[in-house]
Amino acid sequence: MTRPTLQAVLAVLLTVTCAKPATGQSTPDTGSERLTVDAVRVPDATIRLDGQLTEDVWASTPVAGSFRQVEPDAGAPAELGTEARIAFDNQALYVSAVMRDSLGAEGLRIRDLRRDFDYFDNDHFSVVLDPFGDLRNAIAFQITPYGALRDLQVRDGVDYNRDWDGVWD
Repeated sequence: MTRPTLQAVLAVLLTVTCAKPATGQSTPDTGSERLTVDAVRVPDATIRLDGQLTEDVWASTPVAGSFRQVEPDAGAPAELGTEARIAFDNQALYVSAVMRDSLGAEGLRIRDLRRDFDYFDNDHFSVVLDPFGDLRNAIAFQITPYGALRDLQVRDGVDYNRDWDGVWD
């Protein structure tokens, strides 16, 4: 059995809260410039996929911030601070996200729990990877606050393979 490559495995932790924003480092709003965030290497088996960000690594991992709205005001800064952090080990890439909603759990928009849920009918968090670094080909991983998964391959930003099912948690 071969070991999966880092590009082929993605683990996503998702937490929704209505707490006040945490302090930390955020990525500056730079307009059209590409924003980046550093991923932190962690020892294998350091992170558990339980939806809780209790491992010490998350407190010291740089925060990606300055997210933008898709709806209702496309391109406007997110109103309620979303924070994402990235870590990796020899087996996986881990992405944690804390997304706040002023209504808490009552504000969630979840229409179904099936795999490959409808993109437009559900609140979700997306991670898009460009494994070739060519800005043409990507793999997208999406998850709702209730853990429903959706993934797809993208070519040239216009051709979507929604039938592709990656192996991820």
